[in-house]
Amino acid sequence: MSLDINLTNVQAEPIVVSSNTNAVNDRNYTVVANATFTDPSPVEGKGFKVFVRNGTAVIGGTSYVANSLVFRIFHSGAWQNFATQNTNTGDETKASIESKLGLFHIGIPTSAILTGTTAPTQLAKIEIPANSINLQDSIRIYSPLIKAGSAGGIVFNYKLSTLSTMPSGTTDRIATFTCGSNNFWIPMHRNPSYSAGNLIILLSSVNVLNDLSVNTVAPSVIAIDRTVTQYLYIEATLNNSGDSVYLSGGQITNM
Repeated sequence: MSLDINLTNVQAEPIVVSSNTNAVNDRNYTVVANATFTDPSPVEGKGFKVFVRNGTAVIGGTSYVANSLVFRIFHSGAWQNFATQNTNTGDETKASIESKLGLFHIGIPTSAILTGTTAPTQLAKIEIPANSINLQDSIRIYSPLIKAGSAGGIVFNYKLSTLSTMPSGTTDRIATFTCGSNNFWIPMHRNPSYSAGNLIILLSSVNVLNDLSVNTVAPSVIAIDRTVTQYLYIEATLNNSGDSVYLSGGQITNM
């Protein structure tokens, strides 16, 4: 028994193109530099394929940029291009993927050491871009603080505002916690949700370190505009200026 295989139209690998080229029917091309393709002699139902990896390919008078896949075919007396543009460059980062999914991850920087004053002091200002918060989002805010000295306690506040400077007093406060004089590791945590223009959070006025356990007090419902830039401020007030505290980083994420 013998096998009769016609290899005339079999292309083992794509043809790499880096300059102007006369195309051949039934061929696959990969463009790596600017190139203009000249059509082959027309044959009904025949054509060629071009993948543009780099540069610009001119096919049938139309320009295609990197990551385009073009199939040019002759039918009923005319050439026509069928093209797709792949927005995935093959090198997508975690950040770009999260952005497409409507996710964000914002780091909270380590602050300078607060000491020598009993005035309310801003430890951090974190920008939350407009439209980052989505309907039914669950948002996690985590910012551990480290205290030195045991002369007095410390009051911590989260404030969420559209103002580019931290509001004074309790204005725009969304969470508060007062630690004792002998608390040295304070893992401040809130996990609010967003629904129908409101942030649902535990708690804006009652002293609580985190919202990871059952609470007998109802959560606060705070109206926010998700379509504008919001700023999260972390504020600390020393009861005794001889103590010190600093923010040990943290993060804000949505899920």
